[in-house]
Amino acid sequence: GGEKLQAPDMSKMSGKQKRAYKRKWDRQLAARLQKQLQRGNIKRASQCLDQAEIAEPTLETMQKLAELHPQADPPEVDVSDTTPVHTTAEILAKVLQRLPRGSSGGPSGWTYEHIKAACAGYAGAFDVTLELMNHIVSGNLPDIPELRACRLVPIKKKGTVDGVRPIAVGGVWLRLAAICAMEACPTKGSSLLPYQFGVGVAGGAHCVGHAVKAGVLAHPEHVTIQVDFKNTFNLLCRASMLNAVRKRAPGLAKFAASLYSKHSEFWSRVLQRAARISSHRPGCDRETQLEACTSGSLCRES
Repeated sequence: GGEKLQAPDMSKMSGKQKRAYKRKWDRQLAARLQKQLQRGNIKRASQCLDQAEIAEPTLETMQKLAELHPQADPPEVDVSDTTPVHTTAEILAKVLQRLPRGSSGGPSGWTYEHIKAACAGYAGAFDVTLELMNHIVSGNLPDIPELRACRLVPIKKKGTVDGVRPIAVGGVWLRLAAICAMEACPTKGSSLLPYQFGVGVAGGAHCVGHAVKAGVLAHPEHVTIQVDFKNTFNLLCRASMLNAVRKRAPGLAKFAASLYSKHSEFWSRVLQRAARISSHRPGCDRETQLEACTSGSLCRES
């Protein structure tokens, strides 16, 4: 269970205590590097060296994380008349083959390597995994809070003094189901054109960059404005999102409703204690797609 959070106050630490704390994180970084290298994953190991700095585990940091995940009433959207997408054995085999090595696991400790090893070593495990994927995507499973739970890592936000960026790491079973669901409907991203280029559009981000550059060169007298929305996905109305998915991607509606109609728990470990934050944001790893679907519907309506 989640104990009452008792985080260290770094401002009250002596120089010796701060150095000891820094050595602890250095040891953890070295352990992650060794783990990735032992797996033969040199790319992941190099990413560990270049990763963003983790925010100091203080009560203030935890408060900021909680503020970034505001509470809201559960959305009530009827998706009973929609038909969920179906994951075939071919889709699951394709997804398992291209899963990245060394990806972090969620609170359960399961990783993609565990799932791949089970499916490769025993034919029955593949069949059970396929059945589980379809139950998750169709929203037929009973409520399992542990399935939606995430590990929450506070990262120092670049360009700010005390800004925090929350990185949510969901369980691999839910992430695998989300990947399979998107693989079963590959045209959903391109169907949102021309309002978004980040999902399901090959080279979409590069296309936008080149288009903006060409426009600036062709019309130097024009003004280009870049807009950024603060904490976009966490502040997105869940009812609006589910209605947009129901309209634009009905095959994913029951999957999305099963995840976002209930509160999910985020676990953030501070020293040897765990703090829980409740939010309508499970670790399905498909937030970009859901956000694009919602924003695309809003653009069409406006």
